This record gives sequence, C-alpha cells and structure tokens, in this order.
Amino acid sequence: MYFDTAQHLPDLTSHETAVLKLVKEQARAERSPAADRIRQAFFERQKKAFAKVTGAAPEACLEALIRAQSDLVLGYHFVIHVETERSSGRFTCLSVAEILDNPLRYDGCRTLDPLEPDYHDRRPVGQLLLSGRGPRLKSFAHGEADYRLESERPLILCEKGRTREATVATLAAMGRGHRFFEFGDQPCVVSSGRIVPLGREALGHYLEGEMDFGVERRQDKNTVVDPIDAPSKMVNRLLELTSQDRGLKPLDAVASMPTVRLDGSVVTSLGYDPETRIVFDYPPDSFPPVADAPSEEEARNALALLTGLLRHFRFISGRDRTAALCGLLTAVVRPVLDMAPMTVIEATDARSGKTSLARGIAALALGVEAAVTDGGAITDPVEGRKFITAFLLTDDPRVLILDNARDTQSSQALCVLMTSPYWSDRKLGQTLIKGRIPIKTMVLMTGTNLSFVKELARRTITCRLEPRPLGAKPVTDLSRTVLARRPEIVTACLTLIRAAKSAPEWNAPGELDSFPQWDRLVRQTVAWVAAHLAPTLYVDPITIVGQAVEAAVDTGEEAEILGVLHEIFGQKTFTSAEVASFIESPDNRDHGVVLRALTGSNPRPSAKSVGRMLVPLRDRPAHGLTLRGHTSRGMMTWSIEQEPQV
Repeated sequence: MYFDTAQHLPDLTSHETAVLKLVKEQARAERSPAADRIRQAFFERQKKAFAKVTGAAPEACLEALIRAQSDLVLGYHFVIHVETERSSGRFTCLSVAEILDNPLRYDGCRTLDPLEPDYHDRRPVGQLLLSGRGPRLKSFAHGEADYRLESERPLILCEKGRTREATVATLAAMGRGHRFFEFGDQPCVVSSGRIVPLGREALGHYLEGEMDFGVERRQDKNTVVDPIDAPSKMVNRLLELTSQDRGLKPLDAVASMPTVRLDGSVVTSLGYDPETRIVFDYPPDSFPPVADAPSEEEARNALALLTGLLRHFRFISGRDRTAALCGLLTAVVRPVLDMAPMTVIEATDARSGKTSLARGIAALALGVEAAVTDGGAITDPVEGRKFITAFLLTDDPRVLILDNARDTQSSQALCVLMTSPYWSDRKLGQTLIKGRIPIKTMVLMTGTNLSFVKELARRTITCRLEPRPLGAKPVTDLSRTVLARRPEIVTACLTLIRAAKSAPEWNAPGELDSFPQWDRLVRQTVAWVAAHLAPTLYVDPITIVGQAVEAAVDTGEEAEILGVLHEIFGQKTFTSAEVASFIESPDNRDHGVVLRALTGSNPRPSAKSVGRMLVPLRDRPAHGLTLRGHTSRGMMTWSIEQEPQV
C-alpha cells in the first residue's frame, strides 16, 4: 500500500498560494532581526579568523565573506579548510591566495564546507577543482553549490613616458604569482605538462590572463581607469631583459612522476620545487608512497618487479641486463640530473627487441608512448647540431630515441648533448635561441653492430641483445606494460634508490668523471644491487663504461687492424691466441705495433684480452674488410672476409 499525494492532495488554488506567500513573508520578517544578529556574529568571528590566517585587514576579510554568501565567489582573502594530506581527516586553513599560488599541489583536495565548516560533523563535503574551466570549489552541503575561486588581479597602470615603472610593476606581479618561470634565458609558462617558452605575442597573451592593464583619465572630477591590452613596448622590454633582471623562478623541467633530489630524498609534493627547479605535475595520489628507509624485503620485491619487466629480452651477459636496469632508473631521475650517459641498445641482427626496450624505457620517463627518430639524423656534423637544436625547441624534449643507427658513431654534437647542462646555438630559420636551454633529455640509441669513437663511448651505457630465432614469439611490447603499471614501476625504482642511500656505509669505489650526479643516484644504486641483492644477475655499471672505452676504436685504426689481420692470415681462420702470439713475436714488430691496440689496458697480450677486443669489431665492415667469428666445439675462431671487387 502507498499513498499517492499527487492524486489525493490537489494543487493549491490561486487564493491559497497568495495566502501562503504572505505567511512566509511575515515569518521571514519576524525572524529577520534574529537571523541578522546570528549572521553578523558569524561574520565577526570569521573575519577575525580570516585576518589571523591571511594577515589581511578585517574589512577585506568581511567583504570576502559577504561575496561568498551572495555571489558564490571565494575571493583572495577567503580561508578554506583543506585536507592537505589525502584521506587523513586533518584540515589546514589556507587562503584562496595560497591555494591559487600552488594549484597542482591542491587540485583535487577535499575541503569542509566554505561557509559552514561544522556542517556534517566537520566531515569533508567539498573538493577543490583547480584545472579545466577555471578554479572552483564544489560543495555538496545543503544540496550543492559551485563556488568560484578568484585571485586578486594586479592592476598595472601604463602612462606615456612611464614604461619603466609599468615594466617593474609587471615583473613584481609575475614574480609573486605561480604562472611565470625562467627557462634558461627565456620567460615561460607550464601548460598541459609542457614548458612553453614565450615570445612577444604569447607573453602578452599570458600577461593579460594574469593581470589587468589600464590608463587613467579624469571624468567628472573623478579618476577612472580604462582597460587596455598589454603594451607592446613593455612586452618587448620584458623579453630584452636578462634572466637576472627579470628575477623569475628558474625552471629546468616538468616531471610527470615523483623523483628524488640529489641527496636521495623523495619529492612528494606537487607544484614547483625550488631545490630541484622542477614543476611536478601529475594526478594526486596516483603513485604509491616510497619508504624513507626500505627494508631488504621491500628492496628485493622492487628489484624482482624490475627484473621481471626485462625477462623477455635475451641479454648477452649480466653487463647488458645491468645496462637495461640503469636505463629504467635513469628514466625516473633524469629531470634532476645535469647530465646523464646515453643508453645504447644494440644487437648483431634484427628481431632482438631493441626498439621495444628503448620505447619501454622512454614510456617510463614520459608517461605516454614515445616517438622515435631515424638514427642517421645526427651523423652529419652540421645537420646533426641543427637537428638537436630543433628537437630541444619542441614542446616535449624529455626523451630522444635515435632508432636503427648504423656504422661508427662519432657525432660531436651528441657528445656535447651528453655532457653539457645547457645548449645554445645560432639562429635556426626564424627561431632565435636566446641564451641557453637547460638539457634534461634522456637519449636512447638502438642499432645493429654499432661502434663508437672513444669520446662518445665513454658517454654511453651499452646493452647488447641476442637476436631471437626465426619463428620465435615476438618480444612483448614493453611500452604497453610500462604504461599500464607505471606508478608501481616508478615506486620500485625509487625504492631501490632509497634502499641504497639508506644502506650503512655503502659507497662503491670509483666514479664516472663526466656524470657525478648520475653516478651518485643510478650507478651507486645498481652497484649496491649487484653487491647485496643479485650478484649473479647484475654488475657495477662502471665496468660497462670501461669495457665500452676499451672496445672503442677510431674508424681509421679499425680499418688498419683489419687490414693487418688480412695481410697476415688471408682467408684462413685464426684464433685469439695466434694473434696474441704474433704480437709478442719480435720478428713481427711493424704489424705488432698496429695490433697492440687489441690488448686494451693489459701490458702483455693474452688470448683472453685479444678476444675481448676482437668481439666489438665482429661483423663491422671497414674499408671492404669484415671480421667474422665462428664457434665450433666451444672454441671461437676468426676470419677476415673481403668484399668482392666490382
């Protein structure tokens, strides 16, 4: 049984409606004095509380309260109870000014009702929504209310002959806000997770979005201000000033994930971090927390996750698995490093999964699928530098993948990119690079049978993969896995770094001279993993760099070595021991001098040292000659193959 009110209770007549309206008005009038007293007492209490938090005049705080009630606008001095620690149930009093100064930090935070904080037993009923269609607070108290957060827009007066004063006032307003930064030697903003350097038109556009410009005039014995666009003369002057004169907050990178500072402490807050000079921009609560001093079990679990990611790749040795782990850690910490070595992924043939591994590491750094570039783009000295300049001027220069590089790599521009914190270049088309650009780019290179000149070899961490047999199952698309599990992978990387940092008296001997910061965060972590967690799977990364430098042979020297071997052995096969014996023989002094490059750092040649130096020369054509390796009954032999004459 139910009672249908629509059927049994008829609508009011027009006379009854008029009587009801009159009764409501009389009741409201009778209660109005008491309601006014309650409202006045509430405003008095709140304005004093607001003034204590903001330091503003009580009259300004009272005006903010009145606007919130009448217009649903929360002004600059309005104070909101914000749950700054997610799901903690603890609230901090913050002014709208503080919230708008760090929108990334507070976006999505829960709040008490702005006008009635005690509503619902002081439980969170509102949420800050600071991105999208404008900053606002949505409260579900008493039904629903959508409050607009309003910043105090500075007014810049622009009078003829007073451009300097307007410029100084504009710079002061830019410095107080959260919108403008200094990127290298150019003003910029952060938009949609990207750094946007500002030219003349763009700077004017963003200035007009943050402040008002006007000129004064007299009207009926009063002074009024007419709004104008940002004066072009002033905008040009702002761009011509040096970064020191502008004095904006320096910005080096935008990170879409948490990372560590150089001292190993984890950056957990969103927004601008002055120590790292990074804006952290990612959804709140999207990454699991990292323990300050992880237990051994937590460290082993983190390592198991990262090792499991790499299980489908056929690494030639532990050094190569180590290089891949270094790549994952570098992807997470690259924003805080001034310089980092290039991660090289190579194989002797196709079907090894080189590009899949590179794209997976890049996806960890970016949070999205990464584009790849032809590895031949940097081979020409002039065009290579132009390419790097153009790449650094794109809207997202965080990761550069040079795919399918070929032959010997000797790019001087690439050497500079690896070991310089800043990049500068001449005019490129219509784009003028003013001053310098911070380099926060992670560089990955893939290729088959690559070789490097020594200057570039010491700037690389090389991972070698074995090709998969014909008909074997293709390598899993690592980038998809990484993007699906990115939060836990990032946390695993940071857990290993924190575990190594908190390990008592741990410091691996030696240091990579060109990359001291990378050595501190990545190499020391992996060396600790190799020493304490998985000595059979990983090695100290410093040995990888040493091996790469030993294996590096200048192109001319490589061709000379192959020529001498061909002259000695012709088409016949030979062993590393035979080459070592030939070098030792006093009867072969002339040829022995050339071949002594194969002994590396060993003062006396041996089959082992010569074999180690021959391996990188295998299958690399040089002046018509190619060194081939053959394995029979567990023994490696060599031969020189000559291209047929055409």
